[in-house]
Amino acid sequence: MPEKPHNFWEELKRRKVIRVITVYAAAAFVILELVDIVSPALGLPSWTMGFVIVLLCIGFIISTILSWVYDITPTKPVRKEQKIEKSASSYGWKIATGVSIVIIIGLLIINIFGREKKYEALEKSIAILPFKYLSDEPDKQYLADGMMDAILLHLSKISDLTVRSRTSVEQYRNTEKTITEIGRELGVGYLLEGSFQKSGDNVRLIVQLIITNTDDHIWSNEYDRKWSDIFSVQSEVAKTVAKELGIIIKPEEKDHIEKPPTENLQAYDYYLLGEHFRNKRTKDDLLRARGYFEKAIESDPDFALAYTRLAKLYGQLAFYSSILPEEAYSSSLQLATKALELDSMFAEAFVVKGAVDLCYNFDFISAEKNYERALELEPKNLEALACMADLMVYKGDFFEILKFDQQAVEIDPSYPVRDGIYWNNLYFAGYKDSSIVHLLKLTEKYPVFNLYLGMIYLREGEYENAIERLEKTLSDFSPISITQLGLAYSKSNALNETQRMLDTLERRAETEFVPFSMRGALLSELGRNKEALEYLQQGYAHREEFILLLMNIDTISYSSVRSDSCFIDIIGKIKI
Repeated sequence: MPEKPHNFWEELKRRKVIRVITVYAAAAFVILELVDIVSPALGLPSWTMGFVIVLLCIGFIISTILSWVYDITPTKPVRKEQKIEKSASSYGWKIATGVSIVIIIGLLIINIFGREKKYEALEKSIAILPFKYLSDEPDKQYLADGMMDAILLHLSKISDLTVRSRTSVEQYRNTEKTITEIGRELGVGYLLEGSFQKSGDNVRLIVQLIITNTDDHIWSNEYDRKWSDIFSVQSEVAKTVAKELGIIIKPEEKDHIEKPPTENLQAYDYYLLGEHFRNKRTKDDLLRARGYFEKAIESDPDFALAYTRLAKLYGQLAFYSSILPEEAYSSSLQLATKALELDSMFAEAFVVKGAVDLCYNFDFISAEKNYERALELEPKNLEALACMADLMVYKGDFFEILKFDQQAVEIDPSYPVRDGIYWNNLYFAGYKDSSIVHLLKLTEKYPVFNLYLGMIYLREGEYENAIERLEKTLSDFSPISITQLGLAYSKSNALNETQRMLDTLERRAETEFVPFSMRGALLSELGRNKEALEYLQQGYAHREEFILLLMNIDTISYSSVRSDSCFIDIIGKIKI
């Protein structure tokens, strides 16, 4: 009996099975290492490595079986055995070579189709770099920005084209990076560069379309027109870009592109100034922008886009606690409704209505319907996708969070890079470590994201880290930062500091609007439960957006009163 394993081993060696296995294993190792090295450079799909491993396993089984069955007849004469050994050895090398060829062919097929698919995606993707104003007049830069935004808006209407958002390209306004580097970072096949100038009633626009991986200019043009022709220039550029990219514009898309936003040039100028200050996002600039949007609407009562952007601005004012929520959201709803009366297919207005439903009416069902309608009209609307992801956070539907955020990433890969809320949402979906790592990196460039990082640390019980991060955001996100910092102090038993944060909020409430629900959260931490519930009731009466955070996801707030019937009653009024 002991001789049988020995005989079997000798037979394996005689048939050169061991040699084939050894050679095959070495070849497989080399192939796996090569695939791991070249996959990123060739742009191979993420499943390539798994596919190669499966191929190698199948090849291993085939090689082993064939090398064994090649000669099943034991032989005694030395000459014949040597001949068989030579044949087996030769056949073993043939097997290893044959399987390697099969794998290489498989990789070539994956590479060809994978690259074709990637090229096709790149071929239909574009980013518009911030336009430059030709003369040295900084106060006129808003005109160049307006031209860029208008062309971007037109191109985004084309369903067969992927367009990176303005927020994504803003980082390249004064960059020294090459076209190839920018294209690679943004994941686009084309870039549109431009410059603009207005002198009296004359305007000059210079644009050029560039292939990112070769830096070749495939089209450029210089438009010297009258200011009164500005809208036709914008639509002409968009249509020409689509033509150069071989994209067919659908009739309804063409109608949207060719339709001027207003016939009143003074109203348009006011609108551009409003957008210029709205994008600065400070309290003073937002209030300044409101004045310009109001002048635009006064100049042209049928200016749908001005109504919608003013509606968005009111939502921003509510978020920054610059005005009472009822004032902000009631105005926002009226403006969005008016915009839809002027253009019933205006996706942006449906996003605004959804935000009002969610943040003011606490009606999740109606909010979702409005967001869905926006996505029906514009499936690539990043704002609508982001709003849907936020809605799913409040609902606690974490699987859906990833679905909508992933759709946004597919449209704009730089979406999570610029959006701290994305990583905040990812945290709720269960990816804590990834969220923290990426937010830490983001805070190096965008200190404001310390708010999200601090709130995550607070939920994780890492109070010292939470305090360190939140203290860096007091000037950026007051009063929400003050509230979260007060909670972090309380959890680390620094109640004197919590009281100091509450006193700060109460002082500010004497001269500006500070959400009652935020102050109530700190009262709860200090054991003043009756006052905390009274403030919470006031917060609900004012429809404070912070209530949503408190009710469903930020369970560390109001922890001492969550079993109280008053608290439970307020939760029951939120229509999830």
